[in-house]
Amino acid sequence: MLEPDEQRKARYLRGPSLGAMLFTQGWTFGARLYLWFLLSFVPIIGLIVLVTLLIFGRRWSWKHGAWSSWEEFTHRMRLLDLLAVLWVLILIGIYFWAR
Repeated sequence: MLEPDEQRKARYLRGPSLGAMLFTQGWTFGARLYLWFLLSFVPIIGLIVLVTLLIFGRRWSWKHGAWSSWEEFTHRMRLLDLLAVLWVLILIGIYFWAR
């Protein structure tokens, strides 16, 4: 049986990553998933990367990212999610400004 803190971590790692969905290239680089960063530039494979990282990105980043602590990892994930939302808002603003 997992302890409550371990259950919280497992639930967080299983959750989808908003940053990976909205800002795939930036998120992969910030999450230290460099191979996925390169794959995200390939046209058809990039869509597969987007969906895959939405589902599995946090788990892979925690497992392969060589993070020094859980706090550093969660802080970076929150920052990347925030940057993704800001990126989308900037794109929407540019769209309406250019119209």
